[in-house]
Amino acid sequence: MIETNQVTVIQGATGCGKTTQVPQFILDSCVESGVYCNIIITQPRRIAAISVTRRVSDERNWPVGTLVGYQVGLNNKTSSDTRLTFCTTGVLLQKLISKKNMNDYTHVILDEVHERDQDMDFALLIVRKLLRTNSRCVKVSLNLYLKLAVIFTKRTVLSFLPSSSSSSSSSSSSPPPPTPLLFLLLLLFLHLFLFFLLLFLLFPLLLFLQMHLSPKITCTRAT
Repeated sequence: MIETNQVTVIQGATGCGKTTQVPQFILDSCVESGVYCNIIITQPRRIAAISVTRRVSDERNWPVGTLVGYQVGLNNKTSSDTRLTFCTTGVLLQKLISKKNMNDYTHVILDEVHERDQDMDFALLIVRKLLRTNSRCVKVSLNLYLKLAVIFTKRTVLSFLPSSSSSSSSSSSSPPPPTPLLFLLLLLFLHLFLFFLLLFLLFPLLLFLQMHLSPKITCTRAT
């Protein structure tokens, strides 16, 4: 599914293996097919990137810095043999902005898309612009609204991973959040309403102050 689609959106509950297992599935598939693979996975926080790297290295019995590594800030534990690179979203932004392409990676996995912080929004915009290359983009989220992915590309596939908990059914049945455009329009109308309401309330007060605080001029007739 990932190889036949340029963008794949994966939705699943916590603990189903979105972060640790999906990159290994992609790597195993490429090894079986004899295809070159270089995967980079973003994490919103440094501690998450380091801990996930150690988790994968323990599962595969690979030392950190060989086939699996991480890069957070100035701490770079990767090598030329690294095929699974976990990094923060800011590190990926610096790489893409400096090179202006994604040719170094065959798969770009943006984890925790639903958090929608500033770095993630910029990463989504830059990845959308650079998707003309051959890199695959995988967006991983806990409860991602499908229309959010449609904004960035029309070739989107929504894939569900099996969950070990029953919270996936409750999260999938919950109503989707409103679109960002509708939210911005409502916010604009609310600001306009408050502005005119404040103007309507302040105008009589200003008129009253002008009438009572302005200096009074009296005229007297000379005798």
